[in-house]
Amino acid sequence: GLNSPLVLPEETIKLLTKYLKRLLSLITVTKWEKSGLKRKIGGIIQISLAALRADESSQ
Repeated sequence: GLNSPLVLPEETIKLLTKYLKRLLSLITVTKWEKSGLKRKIGGIIQISLAALRADESSQ
């Protein structure tokens, strides 16, 4: 009925997702390049990956 939640067709969702991702990547690239956030986040990711590996090898 009319009171059912909004359901978008799968194709629409795929398109929206595609555009959102493109938009986000454009925004993040410009912001990250300017602020150095990219390097910080990269460092955090590397540290957490290293921690995970250390965890696995210690067991």
